[in-house]
Amino acid sequence: MSLTDLNFEMALHAEKLYKLKSTIGEANILKSVCALLKMFSDATKVNKPLLSSEIMMCADFIIKKYTHESIADFALALKDGIFGGHKFYGSVTIADVIEVIEKYFETKAQRLEEISRTMKTSEKTIKDNGIDKMIQVYTPDYSEPQEAFKDIFERERREKAGNEFRKFQERLKKLAITPSEYTDFEPINHPQNDYYNQETPPMLDGQEGN
Repeated sequence: MSLTDLNFEMALHAEKLYKLKSTIGEANILKSVCALLKMFSDATKVNKPLLSSEIMMCADFIIKKYTHESIADFALALKDGIFGGHKFYGSVTIADVIEVIEKYFETKAQRLEEISRTMKTSEKTIKDNGIDKMIQVYTPDYSEPQEAFKDIFERERREKAGNEFRKFQERLKKLAITPSEYTDFEPINHPQNDYYNQETPPMLDGQEGN
């Protein structure tokens, strides 16, 4: 593992100690943490670095206390201790190591809480936006004046009457107009008609005129 490339994201996704026990074993975990503590002590350039016995005791304490953290977390904590402004007064002690480690995990807890809060806020925003859209769909818009029931009834009645009248007009256009037929009747020449039309009726046989 490269300490120069190590960051919070890598440490966050690194395998935890309780899982590493079944893969690399407790002995290798102890060796790895001891190596980190030796590098940390040497990097401080103090007159009195950690003794070998102190490194062993400190590594054992860290492994037993932080079983749900990773070796990458320890490495990043010690890295932050070197570059984070921790004051070493001529020596490195177990107390210095514990202080650096605990400060890192306090910072880690705060960052995880911020991440969790951000995720919850994002999730809430997504849900709220979805709810707002549903409300807009299912809630009528009352920003414009609303029709009363009587007005709606009258409007629908007029529309229905208008549609029926237009259909009636269409049916009239389709009907074929048949022209009227007239029959001329010839006057009938009847002798009796000639008789009544004369100014002086003819004398009948055996009738004397007046």
